[in-house]
Amino acid sequence: MNQNYQAYNKHQEALVCELEAHLLQVAKQEHSSQRYVLSKAIASSKSNIQLSLEKEELDEQLKQLAKEAQHHPPRSLKRQIALTKLMNSIVHNRELCYPQGSQFPADIYQDICDEPLHELLLYVCQNIDKYESERSSVMTWVNTLRRRNDAD
Repeated sequence: MNQNYQAYNKHQEALVCELEAHLLQVAKQEHSSQRYVLSKAIASSKSNIQLSLEKEELDEQLKQLAKEAQHHPPRSLKRQIALTKLMNSIVHNRELCYPQGSQFPADIYQDICDEPLHELLLYVCQNIDKYESERSSVMTWVNTLRRRNDAD
């Protein structure tokens, strides 16, 4: 299971890079003069992820990133920067629900998890305004969405 988790974690990082590339492409198209700012924000968001944060601190950080994204207009550079930071934090969060690795052969475990995770991250980016911080933490919302998608 640990081997599955490590392989899956590496692949999650690849998905985040893919999402960052997509967000960067959109930003380039719409905000070519601000490309440098976005690339710096992406680099700093990666280096600032602190896995040692306490759960409450991490929940608060995720909530603030979600609120920051909600505060900015859709497709704006600032919203995309906040969403990039949020996606990085979600993917690296140990609370993110995964299917039990022992249910699947190791060679297909990643494939089983990748597409739903990618769809989940895309849904969160596109529907961040539906998140209500008063009702739940970001990870509770994300995991609820994931469980609903897994059930479908």
